Amino acid sequence: MGEAESYFKLADLRFTAGMNKAATTDPQQYELFMGLLNLNTATTLSLGAVSSRIERLHQKIDRIEKKLGSVR
Repeated sequence: MGEAESYFKLADLRFTAGMNKAATTDPQQYELFMGLLNLNTATTLSLGAVSSRIERLHQKIDRIEKKLGSVR
């Protein structure tokens, strides 16, 4: 997870740099970089949400296992 986050951060930096350069030279490239930046941001947020949900499910499973273990 941490490794993926660092790649997303690197992608953000590259997209931002490309976007800033394209803003002064080519409007189509600027739009492309903006789209890539938005896609990267959405993917990052989705990854965080999925990871958070998985963590909560693991916690619920642990609580259920404790209850079942104490009943036996």
